[in-house]
Amino acid sequence: MWKRSELKSQARTVLQGRYWSAFLICLIVAGIESAGTALTSFIPFAPLAVTLLVMPPLIVGQARWFSRGREAAAVPAFDQLFSLFRGGSWGPTVGAMLWMYLFLFLWSLIAVLPMAVLVPLLVVARVFQRSPDRPWTEFVALDRVGVVLIVVGIFLVFLLAIPAVIKMYSYRMVPWILADNPKIGYDRALKLSMALTRGQRWDIFVLDLSFLGWFLLGVLACGVGVLFVMPYYWAVYAELYARLRRSGVERGLCTMEELGFIPASHRPV
Repeated sequence: MWKRSELKSQARTVLQGRYWSAFLICLIVAGIESAGTALTSFIPFAPLAVTLLVMPPLIVGQARWFSRGREAAAVPAFDQLFSLFRGGSWGPTVGAMLWMYLFLFLWSLIAVLPMAVLVPLLVVARVFQRSPDRPWTEFVALDRVGVVLIVVGIFLVFLLAIPAVIKMYSYRMVPWILADNPKIGYDRALKLSMALTRGQRWDIFVLDLSFLGWFLLGVLACGVGVLFVMPYYWAVYAELYARLRRSGVERGLCTMEELGFIPASHRPV
């Protein structure tokens, strides 16, 4: 079992003397993502290409940098951020992350189904109810039944969004698993993440909520302040993953060798 206070305390300790290096890592990732969006006017599909082909290895590389940062006394090299673009790691990393995004997208579709069904039904019903001599303003206005249906639809959206949120937290460790072993395979990465987070998802959700105030302050500071929170946020998640990984090894869910670590007895002298 882990405590938020312990994760945050350890993260602050790890960031001592390397906060600005961590900040630069987060700044580079945010800058590349923003650059992809800015290219829309020149290259129509640039944001999509950056999102699908560039950002997944960067996100995993960012996780690797923070994970290695807590495991070594020295500050990790900056090229750790781009390490998933070489050594045959790019394809498996992109593939695993895209599978994760696809599954999350499909789960999110469940949440929008009520409104996708109710809104067209309301429109069709209003069209058939409208008389030719009545103004269109009456067509737009909802009657009592329409209001009730909309309220019910919104309630169902929030209710059906819960499974999607649960899945999102089930897959939260996927980038960190890939950071350890990008060639572990998408199926194994997803299943291992679900196993590591089982029974922990509510606590991870509360952990995210504990950062809400920091992120709101960052947004109030013209949005730039969020960048100053990100090193702390990622360092805390590096601590969380380390604890979940250790627990997984102890419970026989995985081995350190599967995650790319070399046993001490097999290391070259």
